[in-house]
Amino acid sequence: EKFREKISTVIFKHGYPLSFVKHEGVVELHCFLNFSAKEISRNTTKSDILKLYRKEKENLKCYSQSIPRKFCLTSDLWTSITHGIFTAHYITKSWKIQKKKC
Repeated sequence: EKFREKISTVIFKHGYPLSFVKHEGVVELHCFLNFSAKEISRNTTKSDILKLYRKEKENLKCYSQSIPRKFCLTSDLWTSITHGIFTAHYITKSWKIQKKKC
């Protein structure tokens, strides 16, 4: 279960294809860590990534409610349509600059 979660996080963060779970090295590592476990399917990985996305989305909603109402949002988009990041910058009541990558 933890291995599946970690693999899904790696795929999500780095934009790897779902077929990453079928790569020989990943399968060997999974068997080494838990020889009685079944291989992870792409559909299972897809489901795990969607759960991770929903969890991160909720975390971001909660976080955004705790920051001041004024902030600066910066985007960094790569040439690939699937890659990009947003960074929110804001100043706290104690005048400390903070940032959160989304």
